[in-house]
Amino acid sequence: MKNYIKSEKIKRDIDEDQDDEHLYPTPENLKTIKNWKCIIWEDYRSLAKYICHCWHWEKPWVHLHKNILKLSTGGWSGNEEIINCIQKNKMFMMVCFYSQRRGGHYVFKLPTKSFFE
Repeated sequence: MKNYIKSEKIKRDIDEDQDDEHLYPTPENLKTIKNWKCIIWEDYRSLAKYICHCWHWEKPWVHLHKNILKLSTGGWSGNEEIINCIQKNKMFMMVCFYSQRRGGHYVFKLPTKSFFE
């Protein structure tokens, strides 16, 4: 599995006319998040970008700026499944987890290059 994002679309068949049921992250998306190898600082940022692509809603529900990733599930079970897989990625959680608050709001602080030097 490659740990970086190419410009190709994430493997989800999304059609604007489909209902929410068809916009769930695929089992492949969830497995990728859970098993993403976080070794060097770029891996963390790549995973954050992948999570953003898999997230159901755009801003303000998902926001990646510099080294901060903010996620709000909106109570939607597909986003809750993504959070569950993030929590199973032990290295990402140990290094990046910053805060969580009631209502399904999560903040992750991504490491920078200097973190590993």
